[in-house]
Amino acid sequence: EGHSDFVNAIALSPEGSMLASASYDQLVKIWDTDSGAVLQTLEGHTDFVNAVAFSPDGSMLASASYDQMVKIWDTDSGAVLQTLKGHTSFISAIAFPLEGTTLASASYDRVIKLWATDSGAVLRTLKGHSAFVTAVAFSPDGKMLASTSYDQTVKLWDTDSGAILQTLEGHVSFVSAVAFSPDGKMLASVSGDKTTRLWDAESGTAWATLESHSDSVNDVAYSSDGKTLASASKDTTVRLWDAESGAVMAILEGHTDSVNKITFSSDGNTLVSVSKDGTVRLWDAHSGMAMAALEEPFDFLHAAAFLQDGKR
Repeated sequence: EGHSDFVNAIALSPEGSMLASASYDQLVKIWDTDSGAVLQTLEGHTDFVNAVAFSPDGSMLASASYDQMVKIWDTDSGAVLQTLKGHTSFISAIAFPLEGTTLASASYDRVIKLWATDSGAVLRTLKGHSAFVTAVAFSPDGKMLASTSYDQTVKLWDTDSGAILQTLEGHVSFVSAVAFSPDGKMLASVSGDKTTRLWDAESGTAWATLESHSDSVNDVAYSSDGKTLASASKDTTVRLWDAESGAVMAILEGHTDSVNKITFSSDGNTLVSVSKDGTVRLWDAHSGMAMAALEEPFDFLHAAAFLQDGKR
Protein backbone atom coordinates (compact mmCIF):
# COMPACT_ATOMS: atom_id res chain seq x y z
CA GLU A 1 0.00 0.00 0.00
CA GLY A 2 2.84 2.37 0.75
CA HIS A 3 5.31 3.98 -1.61
CA SER A 4 8.18 2.00 -3.12
CA ASP A 5 10.65 4.89 -3.01
CA PHE A 6 11.46 8.04 -1.02
CA VAL A 7 8.52 10.18 0.02
CA ASN A 8 9.59 13.80 -0.29
CA ALA A 9 6.41 15.79 0.23
CA ILE A 10 3.29 15.50 2.35
CA ALA A 11 0.27 17.75 2.78
CA LEU A 12 -2.79 17.64 5.00
CA SER A 13 -6.28 18.58 3.91
CA PRO A 14 -7.75 21.72 5.50
CA GLU A 15 -10.17 19.82 7.73
CA GLY A 16 -7.53 17.24 8.59
CA SER A 17 -9.17 14.02 7.35
CA MET A 18 -6.74 13.31 4.51
CA LEU A 19 -2.99 13.20 4.09
CA ALA A 20 -1.37 13.29 0.66
CA SER A 21 2.11 11.95 0.00
CA ALA A 22 4.30 12.46 -3.06
CA SER A 23 7.11 10.11 -3.92
CA TYR A 24 10.07 9.36 -6.12
CA ASP A 25 8.03 6.31 -7.23
CA GLN A 26 6.04 8.77 -9.42
CA LEU A 27 2.87 8.20 -7.41
CA VAL A 28 0.71 10.38 -5.17
CA LYS A 29 -1.26 8.67 -2.41
CA ILE A 30 -4.15 10.05 -0.36
CA TRP A 31 -4.47 8.48 3.09
CA ASP A 32 -7.28 8.49 5.66
CA THR A 33 -5.69 10.10 8.72
CA ASP A 34 -7.99 8.20 11.13
CA SER A 35 -7.55 4.67 9.81
CA GLY A 36 -4.26 5.04 7.95
CA ALA A 37 -5.87 3.41 4.91
CA VAL A 38 -4.93 4.47 1.39
CA LEU A 39 -7.98 6.18 -0.12
CA GLN A 40 -6.50 6.87 -3.55
CA THR A 41 -3.34 6.03 -5.47
CA LEU A 42 -2.94 8.70 -8.14
CA GLU A 43 -1.03 7.58 -11.22
CA GLY A 44 -0.09 9.82 -14.12
CA HIS A 45 3.20 11.56 -13.45
CA THR A 46 6.18 10.19 -15.37
CA ASP A 47 8.96 11.31 -13.03
CA PHE A 48 9.57 12.09 -9.33
CA VAL A 49 6.68 13.89 -7.65
CA ASN A 50 8.09 16.57 -5.38
CA ALA A 51 5.23 18.79 -4.18
CA VAL A 52 1.58 18.38 -3.16
CA ALA A 53 -1.02 20.91 -1.98
CA PHE A 54 -4.72 20.69 -1.13
CA SER A 55 -7.17 23.31 -2.37
CA PRO A 56 -8.74 25.49 0.36
CA ASP A 57 -11.91 23.37 0.47
CA GLY A 58 -10.05 20.05 0.24
CA SER A 59 -11.93 18.95 -2.89
CA MET A 60 -8.82 19.08 -5.07
CA LEU A 61 -5.20 18.05 -4.71
CA ALA A 62 -2.43 19.52 -6.85
CA SER A 63 0.81 17.64 -7.46
CA ALA A 64 4.00 18.82 -9.14
CA SER A 65 6.70 16.73 -10.72
CA TYR A 66 10.06 16.58 -12.38
CA ASP A 67 8.02 15.72 -15.51
CA GLN A 68 7.38 19.51 -15.77
CA MET A 69 3.66 19.12 -15.17
CA VAL A 70 1.19 19.99 -12.44
CA LYS A 71 -1.81 17.70 -12.09
CA ILE A 72 -5.03 18.63 -10.30
CA TRP A 73 -6.96 15.66 -8.91
CA ASP A 74 -10.46 15.19 -7.51
CA THR A 75 -9.78 13.98 -3.97
CA ASP A 76 -13.04 11.97 -3.81
CA SER A 77 -12.79 10.06 -7.07
CA GLY A 78 -9.05 10.25 -7.78
CA ALA A 79 -9.79 11.50 -11.28
CA VAL A 80 -7.42 13.92 -13.03
CA LEU A 81 -9.28 17.21 -13.42
CA GLN A 82 -6.48 19.17 -15.10
CA THR A 83 -2.96 18.58 -16.38
CA LEU A 84 -1.13 21.89 -16.39
CA LYS A 85 1.61 22.08 -19.02
CA GLY A 86 3.80 25.07 -19.73
CA HIS A 87 6.92 24.88 -17.57
CA THR A 88 10.13 23.87 -19.33
CA SER A 89 11.97 22.48 -16.30
CA PHE A 90 10.99 20.63 -13.15
CA ILE A 91 8.50 22.23 -10.79
CA SER A 92 9.87 23.02 -7.34
CA ALA A 93 6.81 24.32 -5.49
CA ILE A 94 3.06 24.85 -5.72
CA ALA A 95 0.68 26.90 -3.57
CA PHE A 96 -3.02 27.67 -3.33
CA PRO A 97 -4.27 30.97 -1.88
CA LEU A 98 -6.53 30.83 1.19
CA GLU A 99 -9.54 31.24 -1.11
CA GLY A 100 -10.28 31.36 -4.80
CA THR A 101 -9.57 29.20 -7.83
CA THR A 102 -5.92 30.03 -8.52
CA LEU A 103 -2.81 27.88 -8.21
CA ALA A 104 0.79 29.12 -8.32
CA SER A 105 3.67 26.97 -9.53
CA ALA A 106 7.41 27.69 -9.35
CA SER A 107 9.98 26.04 -11.54
CA TYR A 108 13.66 25.71 -12.25
CA ASP A 109 12.81 27.31 -15.64
CA ARG A 110 13.00 30.59 -13.62
CA VAL A 111 9.32 31.49 -14.03
CA ILE A 112 6.19 31.30 -11.89
CA LYS A 113 2.84 30.50 -13.41
CA LEU A 114 -0.60 31.34 -12.06
CA TRP A 115 -3.27 28.91 -13.26
CA ALA A 116 -7.06 28.84 -13.21
CA THR A 117 -7.83 25.56 -11.46
CA ASP A 118 -11.29 25.26 -13.07
CA SER A 119 -10.14 25.59 -16.69
CA GLY A 120 -6.42 24.79 -16.51
CA ALA A 121 -5.64 28.03 -18.32
CA VAL A 122 -2.48 30.03 -17.58
CA LEU A 123 -3.59 33.34 -16.07
CA ARG A 124 -0.13 34.86 -15.68
CA THR A 125 3.49 33.96 -16.31
CA LEU A 126 5.69 35.84 -13.86
CA LYS A 127 9.16 36.50 -15.23
CA GLY A 128 11.88 38.30 -13.33
CA HIS A 129 14.05 35.82 -11.47
CA SER A 130 17.44 35.13 -13.06
CA ALA A 131 17.85 31.63 -11.58
CA PHE A 132 15.84 28.64 -10.28
CA VAL A 133 12.67 29.57 -8.37
CA THR A 134 12.54 27.57 -5.13
CA ALA A 135 9.31 28.51 -3.33
CA VAL A 136 6.07 30.49 -3.57
CA ALA A 137 3.60 31.76 -0.97
CA PHE A 138 0.42 33.82 -1.24
CA SER A 139 -0.26 36.69 1.13
CA PRO A 140 -3.27 36.10 3.42
CA ASP A 141 -5.50 38.30 1.26
CA GLY A 142 -4.27 36.65 -1.95
CA LYS A 143 -3.29 39.96 -3.55
CA MET A 144 0.46 39.31 -3.41
CA LEU A 145 2.64 36.34 -4.20
CA ALA A 146 6.13 35.99 -2.75
CA SER A 147 8.78 33.92 -4.53
CA THR A 148 12.32 32.87 -3.65
CA SER A 149 15.20 31.95 -5.90
CA TYR A 150 18.77 30.86 -6.34
CA ASP A 151 19.31 34.45 -7.60
CA GLN A 152 19.47 35.36 -3.87
CA THR A 153 16.32 37.51 -3.99
CA VAL A 154 12.74 37.43 -2.78
CA LYS A 155 10.24 38.95 -5.19
CA LEU A 156 6.76 40.22 -4.39
CA TRP A 157 4.27 40.13 -7.24
CA ASP A 158 0.82 41.68 -7.76
CA THR A 159 -1.32 38.60 -8.46
CA ASP A 160 -3.82 40.59 -10.55
CA SER A 161 -1.42 42.37 -12.89
CA GLY A 162 1.62 40.11 -12.62
CA ALA A 163 3.80 43.15 -11.92
CA ILE A 164 6.81 42.97 -9.59
CA LEU A 165 6.00 45.08 -6.54
CA GLN A 166 9.32 44.61 -4.71
CA THR A 167 12.63 42.81 -5.09
CA LEU A 168 14.08 42.10 -1.66
CA GLU A 169 17.85 41.94 -1.68
CA GLY A 170 20.15 41.08 1.20
CA HIS A 171 20.69 37.33 1.26
CA VAL A 172 24.14 36.27 0.05
CA SER A 173 23.20 32.73 -1.00
CA PHE A 174 20.17 30.98 -2.49
CA VAL A 175 16.83 31.75 -0.83
CA SER A 176 15.01 28.53 0.00
CA ALA A 177 11.63 29.44 1.51
CA VAL A 178 9.34 32.32 2.38
CA ALA A 179 6.32 32.91 4.64
CA PHE A 180 3.92 35.79 5.25
CA SER A 181 2.94 36.70 8.80
CA PRO A 182 -0.79 35.97 9.43
CA ASP A 183 -1.65 39.68 9.24
CA GLY A 184 0.22 39.98 5.94
CA LYS A 185 2.40 42.84 7.16
CA MET A 186 5.69 40.96 7.49
CA LEU A 187 7.56 38.48 5.38
CA ALA A 188 10.21 36.00 6.51
CA SER A 189 12.76 34.43 4.16
CA VAL A 190 15.46 31.82 4.79
CA SER A 191 18.61 31.09 2.90
CA GLY A 192 21.71 29.05 2.31
CA ASP A 193 23.53 31.96 3.97
CA LYS A 194 22.34 30.53 7.35
CA THR A 195 20.09 33.53 8.08
CA THR A 196 16.40 34.26 8.45
CA ARG A 197 15.48 37.73 7.23
CA LEU A 198 12.37 39.70 8.13
CA TRP A 199 10.95 42.29 5.76
CA ASP A 200 8.12 44.81 5.70
CA ALA A 201 5.82 43.23 3.11
CA GLU A 202 4.44 46.54 1.84
CA SER A 203 7.61 48.65 1.58
CA GLY A 204 10.12 45.84 1.12
CA THR A 205 12.29 47.35 3.87
CA ALA A 206 14.64 44.95 5.65
CA TRP A 207 13.54 44.77 9.27
CA ALA A 208 15.88 42.23 10.88
CA THR A 209 18.44 39.51 10.18
CA LEU A 210 18.19 36.54 12.53
CA GLU A 211 21.47 34.68 12.92
CA SER A 212 21.91 31.52 14.97
CA HIS A 213 21.94 28.50 12.63
CA SER A 214 25.28 26.97 11.67
CA ASP A 215 24.20 25.77 8.20
CA SER A 216 21.68 26.47 5.42
CA VAL A 217 18.13 27.27 6.52
CA ASN A 218 15.55 25.21 4.60
CA ASP A 219 12.13 26.33 5.77
CA VAL A 220 10.32 29.00 7.77
CA ALA A 221 6.85 29.26 9.32
CA TYR A 222 4.82 31.69 11.41
CA SER A 223 2.56 30.57 14.24
CA SER A 224 -1.12 31.40 13.72
CA ASP A 225 -0.97 34.36 16.13
CA GLY A 226 2.13 35.71 14.37
CA LYS A 227 4.12 35.95 17.59
CA THR A 228 6.50 33.05 16.94
CA LEU A 229 8.66 32.28 13.94
CA ALA A 230 10.21 28.87 13.37
CA SER A 231 13.17 28.05 11.13
CA ALA A 232 14.44 24.62 10.06
CA SER A 233 18.03 24.01 9.11
CA LYS A 234 20.52 21.64 7.61
CA ASP A 235 22.30 21.94 11.00
CA THR A 236 19.69 19.38 12.30
CA THR A 237 17.92 21.92 14.53
CA VAL A 238 14.77 24.01 14.55
CA ARG A 239 14.88 27.43 16.12
CA LEU A 240 11.95 29.35 17.61
CA TRP A 241 12.21 33.12 17.43
CA ASP A 242 10.22 35.94 18.98
CA ALA A 243 8.80 37.52 15.82
CA GLU A 244 8.67 40.95 17.49
CA SER A 245 12.17 41.17 18.96
CA GLY A 246 14.03 38.63 16.82
CA ALA A 247 15.36 36.89 19.94
CA VAL A 248 15.92 33.11 19.96
CA MET A 249 13.31 31.58 22.27
CA ALA A 250 14.29 27.92 21.93
CA ILE A 251 16.59 25.56 20.05
CA LEU A 252 14.86 22.28 19.20
CA GLU A 253 17.33 19.41 19.10
CA GLY A 254 16.62 15.78 18.30
CA HIS A 255 16.85 15.29 14.56
CA THR A 256 20.04 13.65 13.30
CA ASP A 257 20.00 15.02 9.75
CA SER A 258 18.85 18.10 7.86
CA VAL A 259 15.41 19.42 8.88
CA ASN A 260 13.60 20.13 5.65
CA LYS A 261 10.07 21.25 6.51
CA ILE A 262 8.21 22.71 9.48
CA THR A 263 4.56 23.52 10.11
CA PHE A 264 2.63 24.92 13.04
CA SER A 265 -0.73 23.46 14.04
CA SER A 266 -3.55 25.94 13.44
CA ASP A 267 -3.93 26.57 17.18
CA GLY A 268 -0.24 27.48 17.35
CA ASN A 269 0.49 25.07 20.21
CA THR A 270 2.35 22.38 18.28
CA LEU A 271 5.20 22.49 15.79
CA VAL A 272 5.82 19.63 13.41
CA SER A 273 9.22 19.09 11.80
CA VAL A 274 10.23 16.61 9.12
CA SER A 275 13.80 15.60 8.54
CA LYS A 276 16.00 13.75 6.13
CA ASP A 277 16.58 11.37 9.07
CA GLY A 278 13.18 9.86 8.26
CA THR A 279 11.33 11.07 11.37
CA VAL A 280 8.52 13.50 12.02
CA ARG A 281 8.85 15.25 15.37
CA LEU A 282 6.22 17.10 17.36
CA TRP A 283 7.26 19.92 19.67
CA ASP A 284 5.56 22.21 22.16
CA ALA A 285 5.61 25.45 20.19
CA HIS A 286 5.87 27.58 23.34
CA SER A 287 8.55 25.79 25.36
CA GLY A 288 10.29 23.96 22.55
CA MET A 289 10.00 20.70 24.50
CA ALA A 290 9.89 17.49 22.46
CA MET A 291 6.44 15.88 22.53
CA ALA A 292 6.80 12.91 20.20
CA ALA A 293 8.98 11.38 17.50
CA LEU A 294 7.08 9.56 14.78
CA GLU A 295 8.96 6.95 12.81
CA GLU A 296 6.75 7.33 9.78
CA PRO A 297 6.47 4.45 7.29
CA PHE A 298 8.41 6.53 4.80
CA ASP A 299 12.11 6.16 4.06
CA PHE A 300 12.62 9.84 3.54
CA LEU A 301 10.24 12.63 4.42
CA HIS A 302 11.01 15.85 2.69
CA ALA A 303 7.96 17.85 3.68
CA ALA A 304 5.77 18.44 6.70
CA ALA A 305 2.14 19.34 7.01
CA PHE A 306 -0.15 19.33 10.01
CA LEU A 307 -3.85 19.06 10.63
CA GLN A 308 -5.50 22.45 10.62
CA ASP A 309 -7.51 21.73 13.76
CA GLY A 310 -4.31 21.12 15.71
CA LYS A 311 -5.97 18.35 17.68
CA ARG A 312 -4.25 15.22 16.39
